[in-house]
Amino acid sequence: LLAVDTIALLDDVVASCLGTKFLPPVRNYLRRQVEEHVVAFLKTEEQWYDDTRLFTLEDSLETDPGIPGVVLRGRIDRISERQGSYIVVDYKTNVGRKVAGMVTPEGALYSFQVPVYVLLVEGNYGPVSQALYYDINKANYDSVFGGEKPWFDDEWRENLLLQTKETVAAMSQAIGESHYETPVPKGGCDPCELRSICREKYRVR
Repeated sequence: LLAVDTIALLDDVVASCLGTKFLPPVRNYLRRQVEEHVVAFLKTEEQWYDDTRLFTLEDSLETDPGIPGVVLRGRIDRISERQGSYIVVDYKTNVGRKVAGMVTPEGALYSFQVPVYVLLVEGNYGPVSQALYYDINKANYDSVFGGEKPWFDDEWRENLLLQTKETVAAMSQAIGESHYETPVPKGGCDPCELRSICREKYRVR
């Protein structure tokens, strides 16, 4: 029923913006794409979230990470609740390389989004039992922390949260010492402790 309502809404939007005679092949293609994604999403939702309740959407949060002068802020796509703990969800059109997209082969964290979201939720609401990405194109949830077959176990979870705090503290200290410039230490950028999150790593050297 929800899928049917969504398709009807799409028809209304297209008609109001472009008229009822808008390029039938394009219109039909868009309808098929929306219908396929909505139906796939609902099936996946039933599989993963049958025992949870929606807590909030697009929630803008801030928290004190315990670092002097620092406040973490972020907006989280979705937070659900299950038996007193919280589930963090971020929606992506392409989840990408999974573990390799979050940490280096040496275990250094360079994608801070999910750990920061966990810190935000735990600082405002309570314990996070699971953090997931939803791949819109594949209609699939990937569990970063918690649940079945997570990318990282509980020990790794705590390690990545600690790395997040340590990196934020290092950045805060550098800014406090007026080190706004891109650091280029002896031997180049590779030894720098902030290399994993610095856009200068992409420059040609």
